[in-house]
Amino acid sequence: TLRVRTTLAPKLQDIAERLRRECPGDALGQVALLWFVLFADEPTSAELQRGLAFLVEQTGTLRSSASQPMAKEKNAKAPPPDPSLQALASLCQTLLQSNRFLYVD
Repeated sequence: TLRVRTTLAPKLQDIAERLRRECPGDALGQVALLWFVLFADEPTSAELQRGLAFLVEQTGTLRSSASQPMAKEKNAKAPPPDPSLQALASLCQTLLQSNRFLYVD
């Protein structure tokens, strides 16, 4: 699992950065584009809303954990992480692990 995380994390970050470049400031557009990139299909309205809700909740969680004193001390020299970009990468990972990639022959 650690190997997967270390090799997959930079790719997820790249996808999140691409979504930001192609849909700057448009979280709903980013979710829709991510859905299309991963599944080659348009998301339903409900899927868009769930994706957006995930981003909002995950961004809030990451933002609050980044403000913890221990987190600040541990990464004093590193630039502060961008919670919304991390949340987008997390959504990407979540969708990649979805059962849409499972099939029966």
